[in-house]
Amino acid sequence: MCWRMGDGKHAIRHGDWKMVVERTEPKPQLFNLAEDMREKKDLAATMPDKLKELTELYNTWDAQMDKPHWVRQDARTEEGGRPSRAGRATRAGSQATSESSPAARGGGVEERFKQSDRNGDGKLTPDEFPQEALFKRMDTNGDGVVTLDEARGAFPGRAAGAGQSQGAGAGGARRRAR
Repeated sequence: MCWRMGDGKHAIRHGDWKMVVERTEPKPQLFNLAEDMREKKDLAATMPDKLKELTELYNTWDAQMDKPHWVRQDARTEEGGRPSRAGRATRAGSQATSESSPAARGGGVEERFKQSDRNGDGKLTPDEFPQEALFKRMDTNGDGVVTLDEARGAFPGRAAGAGQSQGAGAGGARRRAR
C-alpha cells in the first residue's frame, strides 16, 4: 500500500515493512512493524537493501499515478499549496492570536467564497464548489453558478467573519454537509 501527500511526503507499507519519507527529514525512515509497531527504531541505516526494495516499489507505483491535484484551499495557502508566511506566523503565534483571526476561525462568507473561486470570475461553479447539496442551496436562482450575494444569502449574519465561532461560514457548512 502506498500513499503520498503533496510533494515530497509519502510512504509505502509492504508486508511488515514501512518506509516513510517526510519533507522535514533528510533521509527516508524504515520500520519493521512486526517488531516495532510504534515506529520508534529507524532501520534505514542498518537495512539498506530493504530500503532500496521499498523505494523501488514506491517509485514504480508513483510512476503510474497522476501528480497530486489537491491544493490546500484556505487562507494559509500561497499559490502552489504551501503555507504562507502569515499562516506560519498565525500557527506559531499565541493562542489568542490564532483564535481571533478570521482565517483561523474558518473565515467569513466573503473569504471562503474568494478561496473557492479559483478562476477569480466572481462566480462559483460546481467544479469549484463540488459539495452538490450546499451548492444547490446557495444557487437560489438555479442558473448553475453561485454569486457572492447568493452565498451571503445562504449564510446571513456571517459576512467577513464577524461574530463567528469555530466552523461557521461557508467552510463550516461545507464540513457539516459531508
